[in-house]
Amino acid sequence: PHVTSYLCAMAFFTLLMFIREIDGLLDSIAHGFWVYPALVCIVAGTTVCWRYVGAVSAGFLRHFSTRHGLLVFVGLFVLIFFSRAFGSGLLWKPILADNYAQHIKSAIQEGLELLGYAIFTFGTIGSWKNGFR
Repeated sequence: PHVTSYLCAMAFFTLLMFIREIDGLLDSIAHGFWVYPALVCIVAGTTVCWRYVGAVSAGFLRHFSTRHGLLVFVGLFVLIFFSRAFGSGLLWKPILADNYAQHIKSAIQEGLELLGYAIFTFGTIGSWKNGFR
């Protein structure tokens, strides 16, 4: 049961990341529309996780202690923190000064996001193949 609860929590989290990634597509419905599916995901995920908080914690700790679980979290770290930090104009404008170009910053950010998603996917596939043992 703790693995199932943990996987459910991770599914909600990755769904939330997916909704945020396709915000451009959802904005074609209405500007800022992505917020509504994201809120539904947050409410549903929080409700499920709150009900089974002990099982989610146990599943997290169990998965984090595996090699593939560690890769999942390294991928998330690269995706969430490094891609945002290195994709920030606040970082590159002082460094590049007059040579600052938006497309360079965007290329670095998207490249780091791709790296993060690749590591995350590799860890997820490895975890799945090992039955989350």
